[in-house]
Amino acid sequence: MLRIISATIFTLLLTLAQANAKIIEVKSPNGTLCAKMEDDENLKYSLFLDGTPLLENCAISMHTDKGDWGVNSKIKSSKQTLIDKTESSPFFIKSKIRDFCTEAVLDFGQFSLIVRLYDNAFAFRFVGKMGKSQMLVKSETFELKFQSDATAWIHGCGGVQTSFEEEIMTWKVKDLERKFAAGLPFVVSQNGVKIAVLESDVFSYPSLRVKFDKEKKHPVGWNAKYPKTFKIASFGRTVVADEEEDFIAKTNGNAKFPWRIIQVAKEDKELLESDLVYKLATPSKIKDTSWIPSGICTWDWMCRNNLRGVDFDPQLNQKSAHYFIDFASKFALAFALIDDGWVKGDAINDDTLFLKGDYRIDIKEAAAYAKSKNVKFLLWALAKNIAYDPENSFKMIAENGVAGLKIDFIERDDQLANEMHEKFARIAAKYKLAIFFHGCLRPTGMNRTYPNILSYESVRGNEFPQIMSPEQNVKIAQTRTLVGPLDYTPGVMTNTQDTPKQRLRDILITKGTRASQIALFVMYFSPIQMVCDSPTTYESEPKTTKFLAGIPTVWDETKAINCKMDEYATIARRKGDVWYLAGLTVKGNHKHKENLSEFLNPNEKYVAEIYRDTTNSHKIGMDFKHETIEVNGGDTITFPVANNGGFVIKFTKKPRP
Repeated sequence: MLRIISATIFTLLLTLAQANAKIIEVKSPNGTLCAKMEDDENLKYSLFLDGTPLLENCAISMHTDKGDWGVNSKIKSSKQTLIDKTESSPFFIKSKIRDFCTEAVLDFGQFSLIVRLYDNAFAFRFVGKMGKSQMLVKSETFELKFQSDATAWIHGCGGVQTSFEEEIMTWKVKDLERKFAAGLPFVVSQNGVKIAVLESDVFSYPSLRVKFDKEKKHPVGWNAKYPKTFKIASFGRTVVADEEEDFIAKTNGNAKFPWRIIQVAKEDKELLESDLVYKLATPSKIKDTSWIPSGICTWDWMCRNNLRGVDFDPQLNQKSAHYFIDFASKFALAFALIDDGWVKGDAINDDTLFLKGDYRIDIKEAAAYAKSKNVKFLLWALAKNIAYDPENSFKMIAENGVAGLKIDFIERDDQLANEMHEKFARIAAKYKLAIFFHGCLRPTGMNRTYPNILSYESVRGNEFPQIMSPEQNVKIAQTRTLVGPLDYTPGVMTNTQDTPKQRLRDILITKGTRASQIALFVMYFSPIQMVCDSPTTYESEPKTTKFLAGIPTVWDETKAINCKMDEYATIARRKGDVWYLAGLTVKGNHKHKENLSEFLNPNEKYVAEIYRDTTNSHKIGMDFKHETIEVNGGDTITFPVANNGGFVIKFTKKPRP
């Protein structure tokens, strides 16, 4: 009897507590998206689209050595405002971004929760109000109560150390438990929409990944622990955590923590033009950005310096460097990059060699030669070599006339790794150097704050031609592009409809059509785009090379045209008055129709330069058609698209008589 009374009293108290919970409702400007924030025993969010629940009763909290935020925390006050502002975005998929949302600030006393509702997204961040003294974040709770049988696009990773270069798998949400965790974006198809988990504005904090909680039976956020000691990994090339602390971040009580973002796409194509990560990032800290370069880059590593018809040994030497620079100049490419191997000795095990000046090429002479040819000279570097002495490393590079660095083998996303990315960007900017990262974490908007960060790898790209596939290329367009620029290194000129068994020593070959490789230059956004094949291969096809060399790498406008997950994607991008239309498809062999009025002015006439598949490309991957026609902006044009195929079309407005 006593047990029954006790249980009844507990139930009554729980009911009273729930009844006293405060619920704050925040709606997007058009009212379609709604978040309900509830300060129950655990702070929770529920997300609704047109009144239909997408995610319900998902707990969010931060657990610190100064107490828990979001556990038994009560909303003291709240204030909502409408934000509507337009800002410049000069190194992005559009030249201006509109920040249009409802913002709610929920005051809990020791911290605030900032909530934003866009017409296509819900975002929140914790902001401390406990003073500037040190605070340790032990863990963070971020529940994502997706249906376990819902379809998900999972970019898995096998452990804490990762470069995010695994395949993107189309699985069920519950299949996430087959991987250690997934990198962002984590995309789920549920309730007739696509839902993408993102983050932005990460600096002195670990990046967010998603794990499947076997006890809760749904995904949750996960962050790497703060490194305590380090060890060498990846054949001596990278430094990773050996021992970990029992916390994830060392910060202060007034810290602003990263934005957690949930994007909602009613149509698949909305994923192709996402700007949320960039929009929510801290604006540029570089006041004068006029010196920051962008463009297409020739690259010696992937083609292994294989230059045909030359009268010198095409290895890593001065003559090869000059050849790559001459090729870049001939086709008006912005950059020439010399990759791994230019530092003599065992730089893997001796970080001091980077600064000692004993190199396989004369980098000062090569940089000066490149400058005389209107080409910017770039070099590759190990992250751990730079980390040994960042200030003097970037100073030395600048003093030798080199325009920037490709920094490789980081393979971590803990707090110290994010701090290292920012430190490199900040010091590089001091010396007016551009940088981009390989073997790295996912972009989280730092490229907006430091636009001298031109790109990130964190994708399985053309460096893996024998295991890449047209299916992966489409998945990348529909997922990886949401978080920021990607250095996929497109442009393989030998193409097949078969799967290459291995990477050949003297030739690059990849599955898919030639037109699909050229389309990647438009489909994937990156202020620096590699042309990964050999200069002599490109020189043998000057018309194709001239066409791809003219493709911009930053844009004034982007418009998603069509998309179906895992099958096809079509996007239009504008630079000035010139539009480019690019498409990728897995299941082709059909006549593709495109209504040009979706992005062109129907009252104008255009010259359309078309690079497309032919009726034979489904058998012969290298077969393509390069033609020029005149069109009206309101026309519908038709052309063949092959299996594993694609197309790219340049539209130039005709002058009026």
